[in-house]
Amino acid sequence: MRKAALRSAFALAAAVLVAVAVPAAYLGDRALAPAGSDAGPRGLPDRWYATSLALPTVRTWPMVEASLLLTNYDMTRYVVVSADGTRYARIPGKTVMNATLSPDGRRVAWVEWISSDDHEGGRNQAILHDLRLSDGSERTQVMTPQTLLLNAIRYVGDDVHLGFGANGKYAERVATFDDRGTLTPAGVTGPAVDAARGDIRNPDGSLYAQVSAERVRIDSTPLDNAPKGVGVHNSWPLPAGTRSAFPLAWTRLGLVLRLEAQGGATRDLFSIAVLDWESGRLETISTTDTAWSPVSAASGLVRTGGTVQAAPPVSPRWHTDVALWVWRQNRIALVTAVTVLLGAGPAIGFVVRRRRAETD
Repeated sequence: MRKAALRSAFALAAAVLVAVAVPAAYLGDRALAPAGSDAGPRGLPDRWYATSLALPTVRTWPMVEASLLLTNYDMTRYVVVSADGTRYARIPGKTVMNATLSPDGRRVAWVEWISSDDHEGGRNQAILHDLRLSDGSERTQVMTPQTLLLNAIRYVGDDVHLGFGANGKYAERVATFDDRGTLTPAGVTGPAVDAARGDIRNPDGSLYAQVSAERVRIDSTPLDNAPKGVGVHNSWPLPAGTRSAFPLAWTRLGLVLRLEAQGGATRDLFSIAVLDWESGRLETISTTDTAWSPVSAASGLVRTGGTVQAAPPVSPRWHTDVALWVWRQNRIALVTAVTVLLGAGPAIGFVVRRRRAETD
């Protein structure tokens, strides 16, 4: 009887192993479909939501395009929002120093600071990442600790430009993604330097905007190099109570701004608004009631002028796609655990019944 019970237990375990492992082999290699499509609704979300850092990363949670890049209050964690407003994915890394979306929303770049305590190299490192959101393909470049002076990252075509600056002096460099970690000098002007200075250019590069909490100044020259009042085309005040403002993009629709307003004793309120630089009209197009704020927007998607009805980010506890991602990452351990538990059950039951019979 004892041998029969053990044979039954092993048979059950084998059956469970087959029943679980066969679907696992299929699901484990099955790629998640990217969120959104070129033919579907695309644009900035009409609102964005609080996110969980338990979300999957951009490496495993694909999307065709992203419209918005969010960061937390201390700017060390970043989350990407898909262009259809349905999927949120986090950028991996303990300390992300800077991040940006490409103009078409199909790529994201970020710099991760790696302390000497976290790797075997024995010295601090900064790693530049450039990732395609649709499939997670990625190129990286290790950089020297000079990256502590990094102020901004911007895409120019397929290239990643980095803006460095200190004490009012700025320079722009282009990542080459070679084995030596070379950064090619690109002069003292460019999109990354503009971002480092707090400026932004219009699409043809003929105008600059400098944004502060009080107003937006439109100028035909880099404002830091021009005498006061020279070349100023327009100067528009921002709404009273604006705590900070940040330029996200400049399209034919106008200057896209992230605005922060004091929302009470415990929370600041963020919004995205479009400023008509010729008339000064300011139109709010997206809002939130969370502490996550946008730091980059896909200007190519913003240019269409559309917004999409956003949905709250899915809970990692129940969403089927997230469950599939968890399964794919841990399927060997899960199959083993389920098999052991179910297979050991009859054997444990037999031992318990046998001891009870002996005591009786």
